[in-house]
Amino acid sequence: MLTAAVWGGAGEHGRSCYLIECGGVSVLLDCGVKKTGIGEYPLFDRSKVSSLSTVFLSHAHEDHSMAIPMLYRMGYEGEVWTTRATLNQLPAYYEAWEKQVRSKGGVLPYEKTDRERVRYRCMEESAAAGTWFETAPGIRVCWGPSGHLAGSIWLLIEMGGQRVFYSGDYCGESSLLQANLPSGSDLEDISLAIVDAAYGSRPEVQEQELQRLLGTISEVSDRGGHVLLPVPVYGRGQELLPIIAASLPEIPIVCEETLLHGFRELAAFQDWLKPGALERTRQAIRSVATFVADAEGVQAALAGPPSIFFAPDGLLQTSIARQYYRALSEDPRHAILFTGHLYEGSFGAKVWRKHNGMDKTGAATLFGCEVQRFRYKVHQGLPDVRRMLERIRPLQTLLVHADKGETDLLAARLVEEGFTGLHSLVPGKQLLVV
Repeated sequence: MLTAAVWGGAGEHGRSCYLIECGGVSVLLDCGVKKTGIGEYPLFDRSKVSSLSTVFLSHAHEDHSMAIPMLYRMGYEGEVWTTRATLNQLPAYYEAWEKQVRSKGGVLPYEKTDRERVRYRCMEESAAAGTWFETAPGIRVCWGPSGHLAGSIWLLIEMGGQRVFYSGDYCGESSLLQANLPSGSDLEDISLAIVDAAYGSRPEVQEQELQRLLGTISEVSDRGGHVLLPVPVYGRGQELLPIIAASLPEIPIVCEETLLHGFRELAAFQDWLKPGALERTRQAIRSVATFVADAEGVQAALAGPPSIFFAPDGLLQTSIARQYYRALSEDPRHAILFTGHLYEGSFGAKVWRKHNGMDKTGAATLFGCEVQRFRYKVHQGLPDVRRMLERIRPLQTLLVHADKGETDLLAARLVEEGFTGLHSLVPGKQLLVV
């Protein structure tokens, strides 16, 4: 019998963490934090942490990685399997998360020494993508690129005579990154799939959202306004810059220098890219009108012509991001365009509510600059989950990475289409697969 315990990540956005047990061995899939306030951490069963056979990390984002040091604080002494690109990104995420926690008066639930005790191993140094190998006695794994981030992976795990597929954060519509799925005999007899369903039952395809975003940027520029695009240092920013630079070459682009870290990452790990992607990113960097590094640079850029500002913080939490906001917030010519999830309690979520409120009658009350939300896809919605399930054909499926209500709606739609064995759970719950 195989059991999957949700320590976080199902029925919510963030703190992805799944314990899989079968045949006397156990693995943990990711160990992240929910980025609300000073953080919400996985619902660990401490009695099981020290006996974990091994741990897998699908990618570097905080909601999958930032709680890993807690495992060592609770007695785990084993390895954490990930990729070289992910390992390269982690220090920046640890630093950013610590700053956020301290800025809110919080304290991390682990010490620097716990971080230093983490024993990382790199998948590609033991086996190429698509190749099976043993990570611990009784546990074999096969992996491949998931298209969410340079270094992000899906996992197919054999343990106790059962196979478990974990999509990690998956996107088959990236303009830059490769993504594939298991094939051939690897698809046989998958007992459980844990599937990224972050966009719930939403049917959008990438091109539709892109055209809506580009159209809005053009409208704002035509009326003499600036556009602020808050994006993460790694991931969505590298995706959007080449697209916007090529589509709207007449509008100046201003970037924070820290966004270059993500582009350097792509250049250093070219094996994760689609053909021609590296050259497109280089062309995009050459097209940037100004790179800013400090408050003075931002102030000078704001005094210039209507521009597109890339601020490497998807939630507007950094000091420079907030400087942009203060300068733009009260002028209706300008716009702030979010393209990712806004965690409850984040500054970005507060900005969204402030500028898109309702009065006591339920009528919209718009304030200051335009604030809109778009969904540049780096996860999966209804059509993507459908394609994945048609491909891997699991006996049971746990849909994750979205609020419980959204997950329930998606499951209901898929059941109507004839899919079976679907589960929508919340942290603290467990699934048995016989």
